[in-house]
Amino acid sequence: MKPYKTLLLAMLILVCQSLAAQESAKAAAPAAEAGIEAKEAKQLALGFTNNVLLDGFLIPNIGFDMPFARHFSASAVWHHSWWKLDHQSVVHWKTYGVEGAVNYWFGKQELATRRGHHVGVFGKGFTYDFSHRHHGQMSNEHRWNYMAGVEYGFRLPIGSHVAVDFYVGVGYWGGHYKKYDRIDGHLVWTGTHKRQYFGPCTGGITFVWTPWALAKKKKGGAVL
Repeated sequence: MKPYKTLLLAMLILVCQSLAAQESAKAAAPAAEAGIEAKEAKQLALGFTNNVLLDGFLIPNIGFDMPFARHFSASAVWHHSWWKLDHQSVVHWKTYGVEGAVNYWFGKQELATRRGHHVGVFGKGFTYDFSHRHHGQMSNEHRWNYMAGVEYGFRLPIGSHVAVDFYVGVGYWGGHYKKYDRIDGHLVWTGTHKRQYFGPCTGGITFVWTPWALAKKKKGGAVL
């Protein structure tokens, strides 16, 4: 084979190899991006929550928030207080229970973080005993009270790892409860009643902390 033919053949082979490498890189890019998104979603998904509105009523609480799919999230909160506010125990402030919710988020959402408006459904089961001096009310000790309904909220990011969620919900509150009076240091039952209430049932100002959140960067290094 003549030298110039050999040179042309070598050049043709190099061009074909270069084009093949470029096509392979283009094909691999979406898969790599998808892998990065999936990894980020796995890392960012879980958030921890605290409803400061309940804290203000001396009801400690802790929960989690877990995005799934593109526009949905699931959450659960446990609250528990068991206070006797004076030495004679004439003030009871006792309640514990769990609340869960599933929300749909409007607008453009990231894979593993949520912001903006949302609507959803919630359910709650709990028990309680509240009294002040001579009168009190408590749920049936064998059956929890329950709530279920719909809610609306808005979540506002205040940092790369923290957001605050404002929400309110309306629904039905059912269950049985007892009324009692304190007479000569003893609790005297005055009646058992059935709760049938429809109206505002839940609400909160909740801080959401996502400890594994990664700051999203623009081109040039600016952090969103």
